[in-house]
Amino acid sequence: MLEFGKLKHYLNRFFGMNRTYWITGLILLLMLFAAMEPAMAQCSMCKVTAESSIEDGKSSIALGLNTGILYLASFPYLLIGILIFLWYRRYKRKQLYDALELNQD
Repeated sequence: MLEFGKLKHYLNRFFGMNRTYWITGLILLLMLFAAMEPAMAQCSMCKVTAESSIEDGKSSIALGLNTGILYLASFPYLLIGILIFLWYRRYKRKQLYDALELNQD
């Protein structure tokens, strides 16, 4: 079980220097959720086209619409993944430089 001193040390290390970044990110996230409005899953024209193409046996139109939706939905996840990777690499590099500076002293 963690002692209070160790827990406090880990929390200070986790939130320590970047506390302003955490607070700013939390505020921006809350503002984003507050500004969201309910949206329909798809426009009525896309829905009618997809339904009629499936009924007529032309599944290529519906397949094209689904592929386009997946293509458009993948980019935000890809962008977030790249940003997380760059942040992690910068964080690890900073830890390495800090460790090297401590060893030189």
